[in-house]
Amino acid sequence: MRLRSRKVAIPIHGAGPAPYDPGHVDAGAGMRIRCRAMGLIHVTVTLQGVEGADASYEADFLVDTGATNSLAPAMELRRIGVTPAGRMAYELADGSVHEYAFGLARIEFMGEVTAGRVLFEPDDAEPLLGVTALESVGITVDPASRTLKRLPAIPLKSVAG
Repeated sequence: MRLRSRKVAIPIHGAGPAPYDPGHVDAGAGMRIRCRAMGLIHVTVTLQGVEGADASYEADFLVDTGATNSLAPAMELRRIGVTPAGRMAYELADGSVHEYAFGLARIEFMGEVTAGRVLFEPDDAEPLLGVTALESVGITVDPASRTLKRLPAIPLKSVAG
């Protein structure tokens, strides 16, 4: 099941020091990003529980800029010690609304580390990397060139009241 998305295919340029290669891009730290059919982007992601568990789950996650949170198979999240912290309703790509449990996990990809919500999805569903994880490590989508880019600095601006 996929969360509602704009279905934008995003090829990656300059995600790492290597030049663009339609098969894959070096993302640093030995990680590779794969461009699959129709420009879909998959990146190797490693998840771990935030409560000190040693187990991890590594898989190719589909980069989905239409999904706020990341998703992973419930069986794998439980195996690595991620426990449900709550439930929320989400609208899927077909317009239906479903409630999913979410847990907190350490998320590592492209040589970066963050932590955040990961939804417990059906065990046979494809894992997704959502926009919150991307933005929290300074990776953004350039809509003009349809690429993922590293920001030179993550903005920390306060709103004047």
